[in-house]
Amino acid sequence: MVQKIPGRNDPCPCGSGIKYKKCCLVKDEEARQSARAERTAAITESESAEEDETQSREANPHIEAFNARLGDFEAADYEGKFDIFNRTLDEPELMDGDMAFEMLNDLFHYTINYGERNRFDARVESLRKRLPETYDAEAHHFLKWRITNALVESRPEDAGAFFLELAPLAGKDIDIFNRVEEMVAYHGQLPALVASMSRAWPSVKSSNDIVPWGIDEFCTRAMSYELLNFADQMPEPTAATAALLERLNFYSEIDPKLIAAYLDHLCCRNERQWTANDFVLSPPHSRREEDEEEEEINEETIQPSGERNLYLLTIEFLGHLRCVEGVPYAKGELGRRELHQFILGRHYGRLEYRESMLEAAERDIKRKQSRRLKPKRKYRKYEHTLVPDPERLEHFLADLLDMMNQLYYRASAFFEIIPPWLRFLEMHRLIEAESRIRTLDRLAHLADDLNRIFEKYAVDPNPGQAIHGWRDRSE
Repeated sequence: MVQKIPGRNDPCPCGSGIKYKKCCLVKDEEARQSARAERTAAITESESAEEDETQSREANPHIEAFNARLGDFEAADYEGKFDIFNRTLDEPELMDGDMAFEMLNDLFHYTINYGERNRFDARVESLRKRLPETYDAEAHHFLKWRITNALVESRPEDAGAFFLELAPLAGKDIDIFNRVEEMVAYHGQLPALVASMSRAWPSVKSSNDIVPWGIDEFCTRAMSYELLNFADQMPEPTAATAALLERLNFYSEIDPKLIAAYLDHLCCRNERQWTANDFVLSPPHSRREEDEEEEEINEETIQPSGERNLYLLTIEFLGHLRCVEGVPYAKGELGRRELHQFILGRHYGRLEYRESMLEAAERDIKRKQSRRLKPKRKYRKYEHTLVPDPERLEHFLADLLDMMNQLYYRASAFFEIIPPWLRFLEMHRLIEAESRIRTLDRLAHLADDLNRIFEKYAVDPNPGQAIHGWRDRSE
C-alpha cells in the first residue's frame, strides 16, 4: 500500500498534535533524501546518469522560491509582512493555498496585537477577489478568522454571513465548524446558528469523515437551536407549530409530545416541586462501558428517571438564565450542555484522579522491588449530586482547556453560569443558602486560575472579561 505523505497543515502522523510542518516534516524530508541517495549509489552508471537527470527535474524551482519568500516574510517586521503579502498577491504561481495560509495566519495574530483587525480583513478580501481558487483552498481557516473579528468588533451581520459561507464546508472540516459554532453560540447569535446548522446538515449527514456519534450530536444541537429560536420569537410558545415540526423533521423525526414537554420546562410552566430524590442517578457500574474515544454523553439516549429529571431541570435552568439572568439562549445552552456533562460525567466516575504515566511507572517499579507504596491519591467525596466540587471541576475545565482542545468558549460559558445555577438550586430548595455560599468560596481560586489562562487568549477578549468579573457576579 502506498503511504500518503501528509500535507504541511495536517496533524503530524507521530501523534504529537502539532502540524506536520512544525514537527516531523524536516526529519522526513531528510530521510527521503537519504533514501534517494542510497538508491542512487546502488545502480549502474547509466542508471545513475538517468537518476541524476530525474533528480535535477525534481529540484523544483517553485519550492525553492516558496521557501525563500516565506523566509523573507517570517523575518520581516510588521509593515514588511504586509508589503511582502501584497507583492506575493501579484505572483499567483507563489501565492498558493499553503502560502496564503502561512502569511494570513501570521497576520491574523499580528493585527490583533496591533489593534488592526480591519486591516487583516482587507487582505483576506483582496485574496478572495484576486485569487479565488487560492482562497477556496483554505477558505475554512480564513472564514473562521473573519468570523472571530466580526464578533469581537460587534458586527453580527457580517459574522452571520461568513458563518453561512462556512456551512457547506462542515462535512469536510467538522472540527473547525464546531469551534466556530461554539464561538457564535457564546456571542449569543442564535439566528445565525439556526441558519448555518440547517445549511451545513446535508454535508454533515452524508460525510464519511465524521464519526456517527459526531453526526448525532450535530443533529441534537441543531434541533436545540431550532427550539430555542422558536421560544425566543414566540411570546407564549405553548406547543409546537406545524412550521417548527417541519424544521425539526428536517433533521430527524420527533414526537410532538416531547417538544411540548421541552417547551413547558424551558418556559418554566412545569408545576412539579423538585426534591433531591428526583435526581438519584443510576449506579455507575450498571452502565455499559463507555468508549474511551467518546467525549460526550448523548442527551437523547437518557432513559432512567434520575437522568431524565436532571436533563429537564437543566432545561428549566436554561429558561431561568434567559428570563431572569438575561443570558441569551445560545450562550446559556452552551454552558448548560457542559454543566449537564459535568454532573453525569462526575457521577459515572469519568472525572476521578488518574495517575500520570510517570507516576504509574514509578509505582510499578516500587511494587516489583517490594517497596512500600503510598496510597493512591483520590479526590474527596463530593457533597451533592447537583453542586460542583472544586477538584473535579478543575479536572473537567483542564480537559476543556488542554493543549489539544483549547475549548475556551465552552469552559467560560460553563464557569460563568455556576453562580446562577446555585441560585437556581436554592430557589427550588434543592440546596440551602449556606451551601451556595460555601461552594462559591471553594471555587473562587478556579476563577483566579482561569483569569491567568484567559489573559493570554488575545484572539477574543470577551471570555476573559467575563471570567474577570466572576467574583462580583457570584454574590
